[in-house]
Amino acid sequence: MGQLIGRDSILYLGFEGFLAALRGDVEKAKESIAWLEQNSGEGTTMSGLIGFIYYSLGDLDKFFEFMDRAVEIHALPAEGLLYSPMFENARKDPRFEKLFAKMGLKVPTIRRTF
Repeated sequence: MGQLIGRDSILYLGFEGFLAALRGDVEKAKESIAWLEQNSGEGTTMSGLIGFIYYSLGDLDKFFEFMDRAVEIHALPAEGLLYSPMFENARKDPRFEKLFAKMGLKVPTIRRTF
């Protein structure tokens, strides 16, 4: 398993893939996904990060697949999913509420104040 901090760390390389997906570098993003899957181990908190990369690539099916895995290991990045404007499209998907229902939670109504 890789280091936790530094340029060769799992988190660094994962977020590098996330940013690559955001800027449209599909090849680099998919390389990051493959590296994370190979080096982070099954059932790790990297499931959420891999899901974020898929989301940034526009693949909602894979995004929800990895968010389901994150729920299974109690590592769902719930706050970011609920409140970040980045995940607005995910919140519109019926699978979003089902994801939180698996944890016995109801998705709160978010009111914009601006």
